[in-house]
Amino acid sequence: MTQVSISEGARLADVSRSTLNRHIKEGKISRHRNGSGKPYVETSELIRFYGELSQPDRTESDSIGQRRTTMDGQLLSDVERELIKVQAAFDAEKVRREVEQERRELAEAETAKWQKQAERLTMLLTDQREHSDQQKRGLWARLFG
Repeated sequence: MTQVSISEGARLADVSRSTLNRHIKEGKISRHRNGSGKPYVETSELIRFYGELSQPDRTESDSIGQRRTTMDGQLLSDVERELIKVQAAFDAEKVRREVEQERRELAEAETAKWQKQAERLTMLLTDQREHSDQQKRGLWARLFG
């Protein structure tokens, strides 16, 4: 996942920084903090909420110092966009599976609770006393026997 600062995220989403901060405060977008405590947002979150992001206007250099051509830059931008979309879809699926797992665990716990309750009620409704020979004999046999 690509992490960007709040300012960079607002620029990529083409919204004001205050709008992005408001959406973060409302819980519509999640904000994280890096190791040094600086806030950041993930581009997958921005794509999820705002849709397609605008691309930076800067030109990047490759490892040998040559500038990429517009065609290569556009191709790379398209690939980066697709990668971000796939990452966002992956993250959404991961969250969906975690939620599904939590629901399954809650349902299993609830089922176990009700099964235990049913066992207790069954114990209450059935005679759990041990039957001795005295109870099997008649009244006269027990009194004079």
